[in-house]
Amino acid sequence: MMINQIEQEKNKWDRLFKAELNLLSINFRLFPCPFWELYYREITEYINKLLNQSIEFPANILEVGCGSGKGSLLLKGNINRTLVDISMEALNLSRFFARKLNINKGVKYIRASLFNLPLQDNSFDLVWNAGTIEHYNEPEIINIITEMARVTNAGGHLVIGVPNPGSLAYKKAKALGGSFGMRWLKIIPGYRNDSEKDYFPEDLSCIIKTVPNYKFENIHIIYVGSYLFRSTPSIIIRCSKIFDLIFNKYKFMYLLSAKKI
Repeated sequence: MMINQIEQEKNKWDRLFKAELNLLSINFRLFPCPFWELYYREITEYINKLLNQSIEFPANILEVGCGSGKGSLLLKGNINRTLVDISMEALNLSRFFARKLNINKGVKYIRASLFNLPLQDNSFDLVWNAGTIEHYNEPEIINIITEMARVTNAGGHLVIGVPNPGSLAYKKAKALGGSFGMRWLKIIPGYRNDSEKDYFPEDLSCIIKTVPNYKFENIHIIYVGSYLFRSTPSIIIRCSKIFDLIFNKYKFMYLLSAKKI
């Protein structure tokens, strides 16, 4: 069952990443809209903060299920990056962004499943993923985190990003991807959530504590991105920052970080 699901996800994202690369080759934009610009800024600021607090540079980081790889490529400092994805189209898109960002050294691209990483134990200072594990059930997530932990150094960081079920963008995507939305809301643009499962921060915090053979400390949750819709105009996204403290837990994604003991 899981093998079929992995293949279905691969085929789906192959199509999406290939289409994205074709569009960007004609009209390049680093960020498709202010929503994503804010997301990438906040997620990279947080990961850079973790690296600067406890990692000696050059740092070795790994992004599994990397997609475009943009998050890792936008990190600052002396960093060796390894990008892993089961989709070759994702890796092609990652190489495209690396060229656009003039990152020509210190990047490795590996086609592999996040369930079976062809990498040595204890070889990375920080291992992270965003926007993948919500496609799987709890036992599969435990397998993914176990594999991520295996290749993380003792004292290194694990970071997992999951779309926030409480956010407006997620609720819209879920409505559009449901049976009613697929049938009656076809004319409304936007991402359609047709396979993601709802995992709240407390769910993921409990899951990581059940991972066998590995222990973590300093488990921490933060929220990143906008609490508004993806199509929100730039001026409103910028002005909305003043309400971050009020609507913090409604932001698009949350990050769980944990230090491997």
